[in-house]
Amino acid sequence: MNATLHSAFVFVLALGTSSAATQAADTANAQKAPVRSILDTHMVTGFPTTEVVQRQVAIPPGGVVGWHVHQGDGPAYVLSGESVLKVQGQPDRLVHAGDQFFMRRRGSQ
Repeated sequence: MNATLHSAFVFVLALGTSSAATQAADTANAQKAPVRSILDTHMVTGFPTTEVVQRQVAIPPGGVVGWHVHQGDGPAYVLSGESVLKVQGQPDRLVHAGDQFFMRRRGSQ
């Protein structure tokens, strides 16, 4: 019997900010992709096919993540910077350092 592994994610975001003084650096950084790192992974006690993955995503100033979906639900916390959170079917939301939000599987919040 094949078991399906379900994942939940915990995101810690480090977002770039921009100002007039750093506009040239922002333009150069816009070409850089976000850096995703897995910080920790654990199986959930009592749920042998469920895994929790803690990730950090660093988005450079001017960087864009692009539309995507998630394999599992997960809370997110903005460690630094600010960005516009876009979730399909919802108004854009400006998030800052210290803000948290919850991403549901398949990109819905």
